[in-house]
Amino acid sequence: MHTTIWDGDDLSIYAWSGGLVVTDYNPPAYFYRKHSIDDVSIQFYTHWEPRADPPTTATQAERLWQTSYTGHRITPHDDSENPPTLKLFKGIAVEYDFQIMPRDNPDVPFQWLVRFWVPVPLTLFARAEYRTFVCEAKVTMKDLDTPATEVVAERVVVGIERLRSERLLANPRGP
Repeated sequence: MHTTIWDGDDLSIYAWSGGLVVTDYNPPAYFYRKHSIDDVSIQFYTHWEPRADPPTTATQAERLWQTSYTGHRITPHDDSENPPTLKLFKGIAVEYDFQIMPRDNPDVPFQWLVRFWVPVPLTLFARAEYRTFVCEAKVTMKDLDTPATEVVAERVVVGIERLRSERLLANPRGP
């Protein structure tokens, strides 16, 4: 996954959007599915090595920067041209309503979409145009008759680069 940011002040915050698709292959028929997701855990951090597959055991020393979901919730935001305003100290924001994915066939697994937003400080790009980030997430599912079950998502590697138009579009030869 790759994102390009054009320009932007070093003191700005870029709102990177992500989503977790949670699938229940054996849902109880009687339970209101919107409330089956009990807890969400999301970590987002830089990795010192620009690779597509960083090691699975990154230590704190290898992380230049990190943030996590600590309970900050926001209203659903569908306008990608105007992302929500995020604060670094609040960490990752998760949208209030988990979206129930539409199903054309009642025999297919039931799915939810958990949308979240990561506040990425552009100061990370003051001395480097490109950074490798890792997103780790898990959800806890439970209902009235089933104990809590932790579902861990596959780690996602995200490349973010910030390009500056004055550097790329400047005419070095002059008029």
